[in-house]
Amino acid sequence: MRWQKGFLAGEIFALNNFYFGEGWGKNQRKFFGAVIKIRIAYKKNNYFFAIEEGSARNLAKKIYEKVKRRPKILKKWRDIFLNKKKETEKLLNADFRKFSDEELEKLYKKLVENYQILGALATGPPEGFGLCGAEEIKKELKSKLKENSKKFQKYYFELIKPANISYVEREKVELLKIFEWAVKNEKTRAYLKKRKKGALKKYPELEKKLREHAKKFYWIHSSYAGQSKLDEQFFLSKLFEIAKKGGANKPSNKDEKEKIIEKIGGDRKLKLLTRTLDFFTKIMDEKKENLMKNIGKLYELLYEIGKRGGIEEGDMRWTTFNEQIAILEHKKIKIEKVKERKKGVVVYYGERGRRIVKLENIEQQLGKIFGHGRKAETEELRGVSASPGKVTGKVRIIAPDRIKEMERGEILIAMHTSPEFVIAMKKAKAIVTERGGATSHAAIVSRELNVPCIVGVIDVTKKLRNGDLIEVDANEGKIKILRRGDK
Repeated sequence: MRWQKGFLAGEIFALNNFYFGEGWGKNQRKFFGAVIKIRIAYKKNNYFFAIEEGSARNLAKKIYEKVKRRPKILKKWRDIFLNKKKETEKLLNADFRKFSDEELEKLYKKLVENYQILGALATGPPEGFGLCGAEEIKKELKSKLKENSKKFQKYYFELIKPANISYVEREKVELLKIFEWAVKNEKTRAYLKKRKKGALKKYPELEKKLREHAKKFYWIHSSYAGQSKLDEQFFLSKLFEIAKKGGANKPSNKDEKEKIIEKIGGDRKLKLLTRTLDFFTKIMDEKKENLMKNIGKLYELLYEIGKRGGIEEGDMRWTTFNEQIAILEHKKIKIEKVKERKKGVVVYYGERGRRIVKLENIEQQLGKIFGHGRKAETEELRGVSASPGKVTGKVRIIAPDRIKEMERGEILIAMHTSPEFVIAMKKAKAIVTERGGATSHAAIVSRELNVPCIVGVIDVTKKLRNGDLIEVDANEGKIKILRRGDK
């Protein structure tokens, strides 16, 4: 079995109760007729995420079969997603302290039920279809155009490019509008050149716009480990950095994609593939936006449950859904079992629901699934092209706890990326990840940044090391080691 791998920091064992569980697998089978196999390993403050590729391909196949028979089903899935997202936001808008234990239990169960529907649609299917859908689009193009032609490369990347910008890019676009407004006024233009934060109060209209922007996007740097609370001073510093040439790439809209398909004489299959890929790219980004906006409230709810049972916040992060319900029902939980999980645990999600692997098997499971302790092979490095370009540069292997090590002009190598990686991604000459497909975070952000990107490169974090000089050919999905760096 081949696994797509990922890595995140943060004690988020309990957070995954919202997206994964019995309801997640049942809902996914109900929607698509198949369930993706996921393995999550938690070891101290590290979090490893793997998707079994065979199940991802099977899920993608089932999705396409459903869309082919009934194209309007995409709208049905989206309506369900939006309704459940709206319900979760309404539930999280409550003051949990005012609820009785019985009321809080009812709210919590309903929240988890809604999140597991969101997870069934937006955790697994986007990764599966992102991996396989892009491959199918490439196959269809190969039947119409020469693979090595410039037109082939241009059309391929245009077709897998999202039809909508991500929430990260949307914030950037709106901040750019404030910048463009500011430079039209002589006083505010001069102020931005001086770069003096303390003088913002002298420009009340600019301060008001930045305060409104902060109210809307204070959460933009949130991660799975916690929520950010950015203020107008932070976004003022971002204004100082923006140049007149800055801004978002124009997304490929549906009409432009269909014009390309018509030009090459593409058929219904190519149209359905691109529409389905756009659908999953969009809902995955919306799921992340929903989580980043509300992650503070989710932890607030979790800690409120713990407070009622006398459980410390650090321990509550390692409780299961059943244990959390038990606390609200005034039942005792085995706190020593919760504390043991902090040392390491592997959780299996798939056809049979959830299964937690015992602590003594953690190292064996990490080696079996995630490749820990295995010597990397040296075959040619290949992956899935996610954003075009060909560059040469030095390797920088990045994990969540090493983001600050990234230097401008280096090639970012990671198991996968998530919102907290964006700061490092903006410095990168190219981006390469072990996990992901056309809908992955790395793929979406790299296209918005106009940075070459290859995803799904098996064991790339083990085969390369910091300082290696490499050539990243994202047009072909190939990586060539030119010179080894110092050990």
